[in-house]
Amino acid sequence: MPLEPDLANRLEKFFASLTKSQRRIARFINENYEIAAFLSAADLAAITGVSDATVIRFAQALGYETYTNLKKALRDSIRPHLNPEVKLEATISEIGTQNIFQKVARTEIGYLNDAIETVHEEDILTAARWINKARRVFILGYGLHVSLVDMLTFRLSRFGIDVVPGIMGGRDIFETIHQIKKEDCVLAFSFVQPREEIILALKKTGEIGAPRIIISDTPASEVRALSDVFIMARRGPLGVFHSLAIPNIIVNALILAVAALEPEKCLGNLEGLSNLRKKMGYDPEHEAFILQKNMNYHQKNKP
Repeated sequence: MPLEPDLANRLEKFFASLTKSQRRIARFINENYEIAAFLSAADLAAITGVSDATVIRFAQALGYETYTNLKKALRDSIRPHLNPEVKLEATISEIGTQNIFQKVARTEIGYLNDAIETVHEEDILTAARWINKARRVFILGYGLHVSLVDMLTFRLSRFGIDVVPGIMGGRDIFETIHQIKKEDCVLAFSFVQPREEIILALKKTGEIGAPRIIISDTPASEVRALSDVFIMARRGPLGVFHSLAIPNIIVNALILAVAALEPEKCLGNLEGLSNLRKKMGYDPEHEAFILQKNMNYHQKNKP
């Protein structure tokens, strides 16, 4: 995925005249422009180890009036590659039509190996403690990420945790944000460019003083600065068809951490659910027996 031509030309043209610190910024942008496109001047300065003023002067040295203009050029470079048809086309072109499952599985294993290094155990445990302690847990996510919200809501509700899912954008988010209190906890899924609804909810939650948990694939973004715990969920390069495998694994780890920290409460609620099922005439052992019987029948009667 190439840089926008004008920006690439400027970096090449002016590189020799840049200071040592400015060259450090240029190299970072060349290698990480998918990330740089979402950074503030202060964030870029912190990552590259220079001052905020150096970042501003760097933008001006490339011929941009302000850093905002440079950031716009960076976003123009990645915007075409955010379209779903472009990402899908790039992915199917890469994997071809042979051994598709093996290729996808190997790719996911690579992401999983990265996650083992980038997801910190203490962050999972801290998030689980906040969830267990909270009066209510607000879980926010939109579009494709609704499936993650649904799974987490389903599992935590079974543990007896009061969960409020927030999956509606636009003005409906105000109804959700209005309910958040200091004793609550907010968990949000935010990938690539944060939605305004997520940013608004996190800012309001920060003002209230409730803990904020973010699961995201963008290490340097506005939502990271608004989080109390930030859990990295890499989904692959920006210009490819993205997977939810790693976010799903993180959600599973979070669910198990919640149960492990409060086993009596969680197991007690699940036991209550099982007793209710039995009282209503639902026998899971009988259901399993019927399922196995049907499977055996189909195995014997294969064409």
